[in-house]
Order: sequence, then structure tokens, then C-alpha cells
Amino acid sequence: MSWDKALQSKAIKIGDYLEFVTSDGRNARFRLNRKVIKLTLKRNQISKFTTHHIYLPAIHQVGEYELRWDEQWNCYRFKGCSGSLFIHNRACSESSLILEGDELSLDYNLIRVKRVETIKKKQDFSFRWPEGVPILLEGETGTGKSSLARKLHHLHVGEDKPFVGINLSSLNPSLIESELFGHERGAFTGAIRDKLGAVELAKGGTLFLDEMDSLDRSMQVKLLTFLDDLRFRRVGGEKELQTNCRLIFATGRCLKSLVERDQFRADLLYRICSGVVEKLPALREKPELIVREVSKFASERHLFIDQKLIELYQTCLWPGNYRQLHSHLQRKEMIHYKKRRLGVCLLDHELERKGFDETLEHDSLDEMKRFHCRKIYLESHGNMTVAAQRLQISKNTLKKIMD
Repeated sequence: MSWDKALQSKAIKIGDYLEFVTSDGRNARFRLNRKVIKLTLKRNQISKFTTHHIYLPAIHQVGEYELRWDEQWNCYRFKGCSGSLFIHNRACSESSLILEGDELSLDYNLIRVKRVETIKKKQDFSFRWPEGVPILLEGETGTGKSSLARKLHHLHVGEDKPFVGINLSSLNPSLIESELFGHERGAFTGAIRDKLGAVELAKGGTLFLDEMDSLDRSMQVKLLTFLDDLRFRRVGGEKELQTNCRLIFATGRCLKSLVERDQFRADLLYRICSGVVEKLPALREKPELIVREVSKFASERHLFIDQKLIELYQTCLWPGNYRQLHSHLQRKEMIHYKKRRLGVCLLDHELERKGFDETLEHDSLDEMKRFHCRKIYLESHGNMTVAAQRLQISKNTLKKIMD
């Protein structure tokens, strides 16, 4: 392919995702996001670098070469040798961005990226987080509240300090006080030994209380008392104890609306909102987040994602948000385990969406049979015999359909 034709059709542009498959089967991936990229060839090991993903022009000398942005053609040009650099198959990824100051070395056909920055944050949490000042995370189920709480802990407290998380909705209301503050031996039937509560276990670290909207009124009073000075008593104990943990709360429902319905104490709401309040958006509110998560999934598993599938996902409602998206992608990967490309298929029929009928391609009868057999196979926990019995066909027939 000529240089000019490559520029017009499949030239690499800023933001493109590149995958280099080395001669020994290793993979290196990066994404372009700046004007000039320097490639340093340390050893004369490469004469021509060609795969079905990327063509790299002939390089015969050890030295430094540049990929310089061409404003006229709106692409990268390879400066330092003849030829071009263009992409044959595209995918999307943000897993390894090239940053200012990065150095790419071509060494034994492997591209290594030396990073100046090692931490990338979705949000800016550069504020000072003193002890006793709470953080409230608001967002629907599956929006990543627990993950963000852990990131805040690692960023401001440290990975070596304890992080204790409790999902309040998963506990029996009669046991929440014991789980939070601990209990003394003999405090109630079954309390055969002393038990440390979450507030003690989190001392010097972070206490994360999820599903605050499920907390009953009696525990709201006790939690409010604890938040005043971080002092507490174990269930059945007389000695007053104190902790110095930092607090992160999370809720899936609007606490203000619960206050209006007299289901949540207003003074407790004011107390936990006295610090930082962060609202996590749902996937349907920001379709660009779907692209990022799908691209990250594909990058980690070395998959290619059809653009039609990404466009389809951006029209879906995703009531389960990240959790539902990841689960759906994992199921698609299991069904299409022999293919390294994920596209629109019958599995996407179960998604809540708008305008899906115009996007979904019509599968052949063979594809529908293959999909149904793989679904039964997965439901049978990978047992080929059980799946064949459920489908009332032989194992050999099932294998032929699934292959």
C-alpha cells in the first residue's frame, strides 16, 4: 500500500489504539495522545516488523526515530526512515496511555513504556481529608461506590492501613450494632467470646458503610452519637472506647427524599454530608464511560470489539451499571470463547434498550442453534453430558454445533 493511500484510509491518528504482536507471541499495546513520539532502537534486531495488526517499515540501524504528527494529513508520519506506519484492525483502549516524557524502546521486538505518571484518577481527590470528616458517595447500584471508596483509602490513608467495609443491607437489623461496635462475652445468647467491631478493626484506617439508606431509625440514633466524637461502647460493655478511623458512607437512594418521608433522620444526614459529597453517574447518563469500560475489558483479555457493539451498548439503559456491563461481557466472552472478536449477537436481546431493533443484525439459523446450545452448556456448568441430555441430542452432535 502506498504512503498516500495509507494516510487516506488506515492512517494512525491521535487516540488510536495500537497492538504490536511480537515474533515470540508477546503483546504490547499503547494509545497515541500527543504530537511527537520518539522510538529508540537499542539493538539491531528488527529488519521488518509485520503482523495482521500493524505494519512497521523497515528499520536497519540502531538509533532514534520519531512518529511526528502531520497537521495536513491529520495522522502520524514516520520520520527517520522510508515508509509508513498504519493500522489494519482497530480497537479501543485506555489501559496504557502514552504521556509526556514517556520513552518507547524497540528491544527484541517488544515495546516498553516508561511512565512518568503511575497513577490515573477518574476524579480529582487532591483535597486534604482530615480525620473525622466523612465522605458520602451517592449512586445507583453497580456504579462503583465500593471501588471508589477503596481508591480513596489507598490515596489518602495508605494501602498498609486497614480498610473495613460493611454492607448494612446484608445484615440482620438486630446484629448491626454488634457488627459495628463489637460485643462483650455474654452480652446476648450465643456471645461466647469478646468480639471486636468494625469501628475497632478500622482504627487508623477507613470504615466504609454501604447502603446507608437501609439503616433503621434506632441504629441511626446510635450512629449519630458515635459520629460526634468517635466514642462508643461494645454491646454489653461498660467501658467507653474511642477510635480514629476515617469514614466513608454510600447510598443508592437519595437520603434527602428519605428525610422528607420521615425514613431517615435529618440530623444524621447533615452530619454525614458535612464533608465531601460525590455523586457517581449512571452509565446511561454518560455513554463515554461505556466505551472506556468495554475498551478496558477488551485490552485485559486481548479481544477485539466491533464498533456496532459499542454503539449498541451506548443505547442501553444498564440498570445494573458497571456490574451488569462486566457480567454481560464475561458471558459473551464465554459463549464466543474461540473467537477473539465480540460483536452483536442474540445474547444482547436481554438488555433493556431503545432502538435496539434497528441495530441488531439478523443471525442465521446456525448461529441461533449455536447460541442456544452454548447457553444450555453454560447453565449445565460446563458438563457436556448434562447439556446434551437437556437438549436431547448426542454429545458429538453438541460438540459439532458449538465448534
